[in-house]
Amino acid sequence: MMRKFVLVGLSLLSAGMASTAVAQAYPNRSVRIIVPFATGGPDTIARLVGAQFTQALGQPFVIENRLAANGIVGADAVAKATPDGYMLLITSSGFVGAPSLYKKLPYDTVADFTSVTNIAANLGTFLVVHPSVPANTVQEFIALAKSPMRKSPSARLAPAIPCILSVGSSTHGPASICCMSRIKAVAPRLLRW
Repeated sequence: MMRKFVLVGLSLLSAGMASTAVAQAYPNRSVRIIVPFATGGPDTIARLVGAQFTQALGQPFVIENRLAANGIVGADAVAKATPDGYMLLITSSGFVGAPSLYKKLPYDTVADFTSVTNIAANLGTFLVVHPSVPANTVQEFIALAKSPMRKSPSARLAPAIPCILSVGSSTHGPASICCMSRIKAVAPRLLRW
């Protein structure tokens, strides 16, 4: 489950950095932080961290969103970059699960990356509902999802459509899919995703 965002793949401490780059002051030019997702989630964290790095180190830390293929495109760019610390990756916990989900990745999550730190522990995955939904706990939400279908409470919006609970996610990663799949497992006929 996506309980944490993990700073993965910072090539800052990778093998290439141990040679000539250490002799120079780091950073002596701008640093690109690759975020393999759209805005929100890891992108928000990257922008906050990038601003702090820019202020503390005196060089721009530029956020670059490379979204596609559940983060694989962005991670691949970092894996193939020169390991000098000038291209970093901030990603989600889905990065760790990718080898289990995909037969072939263009990189090796263990050999091509060095995990430096977890920069946003305990962010969690949140289940929120509109205030009009009569559910204040997960148990109440699941009970509502299991209850028989009923007509929409608002006749002006959908007078003849059965009320179906819909769920959505701000990300397309494995963690959010697992969370929603768990809810759908206990109420399979009522959740639309």
